[in-house]
Amino acid sequence: MRSFPALFVALCSVMVGQPLAIGMKVGSPITENFSVGVGGLPHGRQSYGSKTLRYTLGPTIRASLPHRLDLELDVLYRKLSYNSFSSYGQSASDAGTVSTWSNTTGNRFEMPVLLHWTPLTRISVGAGPVFSLLSGFTQRTRVIQDLVIAGYKDTFQTSSQPGELTNKVASGVSVGLAYDAGLRRLHLKPELRYSLWFSRGFQERQPVFSTPRHELEFLLGIEFGGHS
Repeated sequence: MRSFPALFVALCSVMVGQPLAIGMKVGSPITENFSVGVGGLPHGRQSYGSKTLRYTLGPTIRASLPHRLDLELDVLYRKLSYNSFSSYGQSASDAGTVSTWSNTTGNRFEMPVLLHWTPLTRISVGAGPVFSLLSGFTQRTRVIQDLVIAGYKDTFQTSSQPGELTNKVASGVSVGLAYDAGLRRLHLKPELRYSLWFSRGFQERQPVFSTPRHELEFLLGIEFGGHS
């Protein structure tokens, strides 16, 4: 993540003096935010569940460059959510079970930096690095202990550091194919975008919990400005 401020400064210097288009992107993830399932633990079991919210949105800025090139920077927001359950038996020294239920929510900000080339009048292809920032997480956990010697206990815990979250920054590359359906200086751009992640923010717990390395999303850009 240390390289991102330097990259942002370099982008700003390139964009200065160029025709700019500013707007919003809205869309929907096609792939799931998390891959979840059920697995075994020593003397117990564990399961995860997740529902992908089918929206993403955020601002976009694009600088028109020579030779049919454009430089684009987006900041796209997604809401993340998942839950887990585990139940396991204690050792022979104290018979019984300990069960936990947790619900986790947080935010993801996806920041692609794409260089677009428009070989045809309205069709463009773009590629470049992408970063994601994970923040604002809350994990609420209920723990029920039902043991012969230690007895029964029902407790609640809240944490801003989920056990599955190992790195708040992830990086990869994105490739997109877009079509400009706008008129003059108003640009309406449906786009299909693919991202390959080299690093991911969550620890994999196969086969019960992981984040996809390959992601696909549909976006609609609404921009004003730039070249007509």
